[in-house]
Amino acid sequence: MKLSKYIAALILLSIFTVINIFFNSSLLFTDLHNIRLENRESINVIEMDNIAKKNNVKIFTCVHHRISIKKEEIIIYSDSENYGSVWDGYLGIKPGIIKNPMGSEYQLLDGTLDELNNDMKLKIGAENWYLIGTEPNCKSFILDLKNMLDYELKDTPPQNEIVSFLPYVILSFVFILILLYNYLDSSFLKKEITIRILNGESSLKHYLIFCITDTIVYSLIFLSCIFSQSLYTQLLKNNRYVYLLFIPFIAINWI
Repeated sequence: MKLSKYIAALILLSIFTVINIFFNSSLLFTDLHNIRLENRESINVIEMDNIAKKNNVKIFTCVHHRISIKKEEIIIYSDSENYGSVWDGYLGIKPGIIKNPMGSEYQLLDGTLDELNNDMKLKIGAENWYLIGTEPNCKSFILDLKNMLDYELKDTPPQNEIVSFLPYVILSFVFILILLYNYLDSSFLKKEITIRILNGESSLKHYLIFCITDTIVYSLIFLSCIFSQSLYTQLLKNNRYVYLLFIPFIAINWI
């Protein structure tokens, strides 16, 4: 039964890897202030950015271009000082390519606010703007935007989107299943180990062999899944942090 629990762990973690790739390609900004601007053709992006800087807020917008059925460009426009910082600092990835489980590719690119401001078609396509900053600073920026530039806008406050927590819930469930399998496995081995202890063998020796073997094998399985996923696509910051759940999983397995 010892081998079967490792096979089960490999299958479950492989399934989670695919699920995590699916969530990894969602590129959600729901935990940021989102403002939707009306009459975008009359907006001066540079003026808007200057007001944001006065309020210690970074702004960016995301424009999508469909290249083919399975390929799409995603361009983030930000000011020259924050050029590239949204991908790297906020999402934790580099400009490049991410993929979903169906093989669709998203080409991640950078653009500047000057480029956006000088291209009317791009500016009209920039419907949603996202704010990076403290809640008071974001609210102050939105108020200034309304009062100073008389822009019509719809503000959507940050939301803790349940989708961002689902990878943590699913991986926790996977680890619980593996721990239950471990418990059943130890129950089957208990009688055999008890006989050996009665024959003079050390109980600590069996405990250490059992735990160390599990730690090594599960670590190899877990790292192979992470490595396979990193070869297939980049990992967003949130989708990387979910793997930290492996630490409490190993700790509980030793108890």
